[in-house]
Amino acid sequence: MTVSQAAGPTYQESVPDSGAEEPPEPRGRLVLPGPVPALVLLVVLLAGWEAGARAGFINPLFFSSPEAIGRKAVDVFITHRTIYPDLLFSGRTLAIGFLLSVVIGIPIGLVIGRYRLVRRTVEPYIIALYSTPAVALLPVLILILGIGVTSNIALVVLGGVFPIIINTQTGVREVDRNLVEMARSFTAGERFLFTKVILPAAVPFVMAGLRLGIIRALTMVFVAELYSANEGIGHLIVQAGSLFDSALVYVGVLVMTLTGLLLSFIAGRLERKFAPWISAREGDSRGA
Repeated sequence: MTVSQAAGPTYQESVPDSGAEEPPEPRGRLVLPGPVPALVLLVVLLAGWEAGARAGFINPLFFSSPEAIGRKAVDVFITHRTIYPDLLFSGRTLAIGFLLSVVIGIPIGLVIGRYRLVRRTVEPYIIALYSTPAVALLPVLILILGIGVTSNIALVVLGGVFPIIINTQTGVREVDRNLVEMARSFTAGERFLFTKVILPAAVPFVMAGLRLGIIRALTMVFVAELYSANEGIGHLIVQAGSLFDSALVYVGVLVMTLTGLLLSFIAGRLERKFAPWISAREGDSRGA
């Protein structure tokens, strides 16, 4: 028995011994940084797209071209600045709707996760509403609230609130019962338990719910503007499509895509800030 074996198992020892030494890792091999392959693929696709458009293989009426999309983006963002009112409208709808989703979703999730009777009473309806496509409820919202900002915000709330509720209540149920019992042994009340024990322990689940909720909320902004708004990026895309302005359609789609990526990135940064142990755990799992 070697010294390392006596000291306990290590990662290398957990791999079955095949009786032969592993081949040395080749030296001089080019290792590209993480985002480089994706960027290379993007450049290749854009170049092929542009070449196909110039050669006439791609109908510009439907697919436009990267050059035309770029010129259209410069026009609406810099030259004439016509896109900013739509951006402001969509951004305001998203901000208000998602803020309401957070304010409503986290407390409801905490209560449902904490009290079994409430969970058994409310959870079936939460799951049923979460399983129902929010866009299917848009006609009902329009009948009740009318066409306009109010029904749009309501649809955004319906899209964003349920991931927050479900993930929050799951996080509460996953809290270590020993922590709760220990706090109770020191005569801690419900308020102390919620603010000092349950909510901090449920932060990873809450942050996961926020990440899911913000993307669903953004999707609902787009859907609402397709049907019940005369402003916003969704309405801009519909108008451009009706005028066969494919370059403007792709500019609007690109704006929504980049917004989703940015929001997901921000949510991830906030998750690492308020729950840094998640990143450390993921790093350990990748290194294992």
